[in-house]
Amino acid sequence: MDVAVIGAGGEVGREVCAQLIEASVVTHEDTLQLVTHRGGPSELGVHGLLVDLKDAFSELAPELSVAFTPEEVKADVIIFLAGPSIPHDPNAAMTRQDLGTKTLPIFQYWAQGLAEHGTGRELVLVQSNPVELGVKVFSDALGRHRVLGAAAYNDSLRFRREIANEAEVSRCDVAGFVLG
Repeated sequence: MDVAVIGAGGEVGREVCAQLIEASVVTHEDTLQLVTHRGGPSELGVHGLLVDLKDAFSELAPELSVAFTPEEVKADVIIFLAGPSIPHDPNAAMTRQDLGTKTLPIFQYWAQGLAEHGTGRELVLVQSNPVELGVKVFSDALGRHRVLGAAAYNDSLRFRREIANEAEVSRCDVAGFVLG
């Protein structure tokens, strides 16, 4: 299975790429594309990530490549993590509306580009926030049968954490899943 991680140069993207290889989701028979935008620290960082992944996973590593545009993306599964960085300063608040306003053009660029240049069979997993907005934009461009949002999974993790906290047990000991 060939996978592209759009937003691979970000903090979450880097971790997802490593986990895909470590968990054998992608193997040495597959391709993993590290996708980012040109310019800035993400472009520089993604090349370093490529070298780190080759070094860390040597014989396990899939074929690794870097891409910058929708035309270059070639994958069966596309994990979408791109978007503006959330401020690390807790006093620099960003509302969900602000986040949506900043992320909408990024969603639109990639959704339209993938619709124009993809195979028509790619599955897109949207993790960027606001997830619901991303799912809407990608579904409008690609069709709803090719887009999944990861919000329910994150909500499931939060739900399990709350139950675990109340029961004073580890989240690992709690089973539960949120739908909708």
